[in-house]
Amino acid sequence: MRLNHFFCSFFLLLSFCCYAQNINLNLEPYDTFFPDWKEVNNKSIKYYFFNVPENWENPKKKIKLAVANISSLKKSNENIVFISGGPGGWSIGAIKKWLNHPLREKANIILVDLRGTGFSQPSLCPDIGQKMLNVFSQDIYGNKELNSIIDISKECKEDLERRKIDPTQYNSFNIAQDIHALKIVLKINTWHVYGISYGTHIAQLYSKTYTGDVKSLILDSPISDISEYYSKNTSNYVHSLNLLFKESKSKFPDLEKKYHSVIDKLNKKGFSVNVNKKIIPEGHFIYNADDFKIIIQQSLYNKQLIEVIPLIINAFDKEDENVLSDLVEAFSDSLKRDFGTYYCVTCSDVYNNQSISLFDENSKHYNKNGELLFYRSDLFVCQNWGLAKNPTKDDDSQQNNSIYKTLIFAGKYDPITPLSNGEQLAKQLKNSYLVKMPYGHGTSFSKEGTQMLARFISGSDLEAEKKAPEVQFVDSNIFYNKGISKLAKSFNKPDWLFLSALIIALLMIISSVFIFINKCKAANNRRLSSFILFNSLLAIVLFSYLSWGIVQTSNQNIYILLFGLIKKFEFVLYITYLYIGSTIVSFVWVLIKRNTIKNIELIYGLIFSYVLLIIYLGYWGIIL
Repeated sequence: MRLNHFFCSFFLLLSFCCYAQNINLNLEPYDTFFPDWKEVNNKSIKYYFFNVPENWENPKKKIKLAVANISSLKKSNENIVFISGGPGGWSIGAIKKWLNHPLREKANIILVDLRGTGFSQPSLCPDIGQKMLNVFSQDIYGNKELNSIIDISKECKEDLERRKIDPTQYNSFNIAQDIHALKIVLKINTWHVYGISYGTHIAQLYSKTYTGDVKSLILDSPISDISEYYSKNTSNYVHSLNLLFKESKSKFPDLEKKYHSVIDKLNKKGFSVNVNKKIIPEGHFIYNADDFKIIIQQSLYNKQLIEVIPLIINAFDKEDENVLSDLVEAFSDSLKRDFGTYYCVTCSDVYNNQSISLFDENSKHYNKNGELLFYRSDLFVCQNWGLAKNPTKDDDSQQNNSIYKTLIFAGKYDPITPLSNGEQLAKQLKNSYLVKMPYGHGTSFSKEGTQMLARFISGSDLEAEKKAPEVQFVDSNIFYNKGISKLAKSFNKPDWLFLSALIIALLMIISSVFIFINKCKAANNRRLSSFILFNSLLAIVLFSYLSWGIVQTSNQNIYILLFGLIKKFEFVLYITYLYIGSTIVSFVWVLIKRNTIKNIELIYGLIFSYVLLIIYLGYWGIIL
């Protein structure tokens, strides 16, 4: 067996060297992919474009892969290459999360935007995500929605043909060759291969094809059998959903009933919400049952979203327009991937003439309450494109990668690559360690996961690592207020022109404190001055605690802000109404005493600042 592995590796290397004689495999230094971001523009991070053939078997046409090499914070000879998921997910675009990652203490981190994604060139139909969001926003469902997605994909394929891009060359087998070539050009002997989600399939294929390249494997949310990726899509989702119902039953005993009730209601009639026109040009989004299901499924990916899924289901049940409007923006980010690459890779790796029937066979057991049109549509796109799996290139049985030390992360709520995938892989790979995480998808990026990664790379004992805490479902610990999310968005993405009047008003209120401290000592209008001083202090306290409440809530779980603040900041509402009442009293008092007040213009300006703060609170919806 070892002799067979040797000859296989030898001929692969010999074949690659023959190609390399006719291919200019070099890295072109590039200034930066982030011209306005100083933090990622320094000597410790180097950017490149890497020229590779679009077709490795006929290397005439070149494409460019974007590469970022992040040097270790401590000098290290260890190297890690990260393979993103999706397929079509970006690597370099998420560079921020790597800057202070514990792995950077142990190794150099190489990020590469896989062919067709991110900053790599060419980009394959980068506008599909927005077009799909526009389709989801319309009052269509079922086959009409499916056909609309197929039509969008047709436009993509026609665009690829016009640009003479061959969609058959954007597949996992070619990506594996790209990664191998990159390792050679970087003059790295062996490196740690870190794949996430769909990237774990690519990582496994790469490690089997180029056995001499890999020092260890890290597989987060792994695919154990690519043939089951779609055929068990519905049952995987329903399994995670049923686990959610079971684990949250003590706090939300009617959650499962509400879930099915929402689907029944939305199947009869959609629910429309207003949204920012920057997200949906028409300015509104009409939810249907398929939209609801995919939002719940995507929520099962993320620990913090898992904690608020019961609240999301309740929001749909009550048709809470404020929450559901904000959800559109929150989940529009999940469509920010390169769908052209997504379809090319998925169809080439997975689809065959039985895929649709196997998907439907799996789904029929769940009365369509678990079937996800979003994934079913992928298979019809593949059928329409005429792309299908080539079993001779990426057969999972090629070689056994159990020779590598492997760290596997699998989440118990994961609806797309379930915990059973990790358990199955751990049995196959004898030299592996399985980390069962109590979260969803991509758990290696949790605090506990990053620490585990650092220990794994350094060879430390993984058993000594503390287990991650269980999910804590959010219930009565929330002070509900529909305006908090709007205020939080104003803080997160400030419109300085809109906020300028508020900033001036707050500065005037703060300045008034120092002015009226002295005026309170004067005999004339002492009581009025004291009351105005009190009102200014109240305004400062109110705005300070609102800001602090948002910070504290986001630190606990940023998605709670969709609903309000954590319970301990409930007193802010009472301060708000006390401030409104105090402002009214101040205004009336000033009107009565206006003939005896010196510098009345200053007082009127201050009263106007009080009122302006109330107007902003009303605009955000803080005042119920």
